[in-house]
Amino acid sequence: ISRWIIVIIKSFSFHYKSSDPRIINNEHQTGPKETSDCQTVTTERRTTDLLNTRRVRAQHSVVGVDGGGTKTEAVIMDSDLRVIGEGRSGPSNPLRVGLTSAAAAVREAIDNACASAKVRRSDVESAEVGLAGARKHEIRERMREVLLALGIRDIEVVTDADIALYGATDGAPGIVVIAGTG
Repeated sequence: ISRWIIVIIKSFSFHYKSSDPRIINNEHQTGPKETSDCQTVTTERRTTDLLNTRRVRAQHSVVGVDGGGTKTEAVIMDSDLRVIGEGRSGPSNPLRVGLTSAAAAVREAIDNACASAKVRRSDVESAEVGLAGARKHEIRERMREVLLALGIRDIEVVTDADIALYGATDGAPGIVVIAGTG
């Protein structure tokens, strides 16, 4: 997996809100001259008919999943960091609903996002799946093994706290508090 793909997915998974017209990620450099390099991610979707859609850059699509005790959300981005599909499903906390139901919810959210993006699941190159209830290494590994059946080449399963912390701090040291479900 290219580390930049995981960095983008981790940061985007936390910041993304489907009702926002765009997401802005600022990277600041400190020194005598402070500069800012802004990168914008839009939530525009393709509007062409599926039969007329060519799969341009589909092999470079990535998916970020945020799964919890209430719902699971998946977002597919293309290589230009544009959101091309969104999907939702039910709860995916493996401690609350079990490993099988959690994996089914993740699969459904990804499939819904793929349908929205008009890409096949096999066109998705990598996935970052942040799940509540996945603190233990054994649970993350078992979930990853089950999700490999989706046909996505590179899958990383982390906790929802990992994606929240990374998204809130852009990878810098920090603290995040997660309370409740939903």
